[in-house]
Amino acid sequence: MALRPSILTAGRRLNTAAVAAAVRRGDLAGAEEAFASTRVKTTATYNCLLAGYARAPGAGRFADARHLFDRIPHPDAVSYNTLLSCHFASGDVDGARRLFSEMPIRDVTSWNTMVSGLSKNGALEEAKAVFQGMPVRNAVSWNAMVAGLACSGDMAAAEEWFRHAPVKENAVLWTAMVSGYMDEGNVQKAMEFFEAMPVRNLVSWNAMVSGYVKNSRASDALRVFKAMVDNATVQPNASTVSSVLLGCSNLSAVEFGRQIHQLCMKLPLSRSATVGTSLVSMYCKCGNLDDACKLFDDMHRRDVVAWNAMISGYAQHGYGGKAIKLFGEMKDEGVRPDWITFLAVLTVSLISNPGSVQRPIRSPLPRPDRGRTAKSMACGPPSRSATLNRRWGAGARDTRFAAVPNPHLKP
Repeated sequence: MALRPSILTAGRRLNTAAVAAAVRRGDLAGAEEAFASTRVKTTATYNCLLAGYARAPGAGRFADARHLFDRIPHPDAVSYNTLLSCHFASGDVDGARRLFSEMPIRDVTSWNTMVSGLSKNGALEEAKAVFQGMPVRNAVSWNAMVAGLACSGDMAAAEEWFRHAPVKENAVLWTAMVSGYMDEGNVQKAMEFFEAMPVRNLVSWNAMVSGYVKNSRASDALRVFKAMVDNATVQPNASTVSSVLLGCSNLSAVEFGRQIHQLCMKLPLSRSATVGTSLVSMYCKCGNLDDACKLFDDMHRRDVVAWNAMISGYAQHGYGGKAIKLFGEMKDEGVRPDWITFLAVLTVSLISNPGSVQRPIRSPLPRPDRGRTAKSMACGPPSRSATLNRRWGAGARDTRFAAVPNPHLKP
């Protein structure tokens, strides 16, 4: 019996929805599986998987994106715009230029993608030229230019473009200015823009919290975080909480950090390895090794960053024997150490009791670090633990945080 067209259409939508759902979860393998099982694929089906490749971290999936795009029977504007984003994400600016010039159809998103991509890749003059040549502009167009100038450090030009933006009720536009001034170290100007914002969103609050921490004003970061948690219209996310935990570490404000821990226990992300590692790092830096150890032992998944946080905590507080023992357990579990791990173990050998290290460490460094001196290792890339202040999950409203002094900002 032949299936009615309405049933076939519903089936296509269902399969496309499965691909889209997997992409939203970050499950690219699941998206590929759902795509492969879809017998009749529409352009929307291809676009969903293409978006997954565009969002994949790093530049490793660009070849897959290009191969998929070439298989689309009838690519539309969304197809071209997504591939354009893939070019910029992989650092292929020349490829993006070629694709844009060859696109048979362009919409405002196509132009905005070019402006944003060129700005982020340092081609600001070219981005300005593309902006000036746009047949139609919207708020995203102005956001891209202001954000690009702010990221480049040219805050005078960024403010000039900000003043000319036709729509000011735009949190993204204001947040670009806040972030730019925080990056420049001009905290006063960042505060002025934040206070003057007609509307604030989560990213706006995050820019203030992380900016204060970055500029060594952790107490202000904790105070803004408290105001944010008390705000019924916005809840903290990954970036917020990890930034404020770093502020707690800088102040040794372990009680405030403990309250954040209690907040996290209410969230689905309480089982996240990233969340656990952030808390382990905070407890270690505040000297609460027992709490850190208990949390570390309870973690369901522990990557190299989690092991590094605990090993470094033991090493920095003089527990060389425990650090070396944990290093051995790390190897036994098949977790490959990185240069941060070996730097922590080297710290043990330099500052711990002479008897704490009984034998040389024979595990090889990862290949990129072979031949590097201890000095070059110390000057190497920052610990991944330092990047944890950009990785957290959704928060919840809580008013139990203790008051933090220093009332420079009106929440």
